Amino acid sequence: MSQLKLLYLHDNLLSSYDDIKSLSTTPILEILTLHDTPLSLKKNYRHHVVNSIWSLKVTRSMNRLVLIEILLL
Repeated sequence: MSQLKLLYLHDNLLSSYDDIKSLSTTPILEILTLHDTPLSLKKNYRHHVVNSIWSLKVTRSMNRLVLIEILLL
């Protein structure tokens, strides 16, 4: 997963923060989608995701959540 830049996880059955925990080790992940998942229905899920994957920035795109990595130098 070290070369993973883009990951679409929307419209699936992800329901736990543990389901995405391993993404915190993907060094060049740039885009992650999580809309329309049971996880996205949890209160403050964006906060938890961003704090789990430190390099992500929250942005809205077409009324759907897209998390985009900020490259930290």
